[in-house]
Amino acid sequence: MDYRFNKFNSGVIYCSNRNSSKQKTGAIYYPIIKIGRDTFPGNHISVPEDTTISRRHCLIINSIDDVWLYDLASTTGTYVNNERVVGKVPLIGRNIIRIGGTEYEMTNDKKKLL
Repeated sequence: MDYRFNKFNSGVIYCSNRNSSKQKTGAIYYPIIKIGRDTFPGNHISVPEDTTISRRHCLIINSIDDVWLYDLASTTGTYVNNERVVGKVPLIGRNIIRIGGTEYEMTNDKKKLL
């Protein structure tokens, strides 16, 4: 995947915050999705009310063909489907991503996000 950074088209990621009672689902079209603390400007997904989260905690490389989550050496860690991410991990299908005490459901197929 790394060798295609100069030639890829971004896909769409559907994201839902599992900790929110409203369960809003949003579509994200950015090729690089930045995730971090809510007080840090420039994040596409802001993790609310958690000071243990890094300003830039992790990011998602969002391509039509490949979707990867990179942990940016955060101290509290990033978990995908209850397994800690070391370096990077592919996101295939529907995934539960936990950052601190907040969980997100993510998929590239809106029909699979419940």
